[in-house]
Amino acid sequence: MDLSNLASFRKQIAEAQTSIQKLYGLRRELDLKIADMKELVRANANFLPDEERASELLALEILKVPENIAEAVKITLFLAQARNQGLTPVQIKEQAQERGFDFSDYTNPMASIHSILKRMKEAQPPQVNFDEGTGTYTYTRPEPFDVADPSVYRYLSTSAWLRFVESDRDKSLEIAKETLKKFLADMEQRVRRKKRPKDDEEG
Repeated sequence: MDLSNLASFRKQIAEAQTSIQKLYGLRRELDLKIADMKELVRANANFLPDEERASELLALEILKVPENIAEAVKITLFLAQARNQGLTPVQIKEQAQERGFDFSDYTNPMASIHSILKRMKEAQPPQVNFDEGTGTYTYTRPEPFDVADPSVYRYLSTSAWLRFVESDRDKSLEIAKETLKKFLADMEQRVRRKKRPKDDEEG
């Protein structure tokens, strides 16, 4: 190792650690703003009819923010299912817009919605039921796996782990040590793989 480079490495580490601290600070600020917005939703939801209020609170706690039109369709149908409603494709678009989804990036939103509903209907098992009499779709999935925010699964995972820790502390500590050891070994291998091409070139 070239000892003359040590000061440079240490400087880069220190600068990176400073940046990390600043980013953590920004994340805390964002988390506080998100918490304030959630309180605003809860407060306003109290003035809605019971079924709509329950639906909005459900959305607030477990649903992801849709990043694409397919997620927007699924989330809108999931919320309608909570209100025991079926929706036409036009109603799906209108309700997704009401919840803030922006369709402006899509040339023909209705064609996209129809294609998504067709795929959901033909999926095995089907993700929607179609009522020909009313022209409405209802979401058939009983669980929100397709629409839940990742934080929900992190919470469930953490809760399950905490229950395991309470029931068998020694075993849980043993698993935690093994997992950490494997994680560090995997990280070391990734670093070596990234360095190898450069080292080979120098060799």
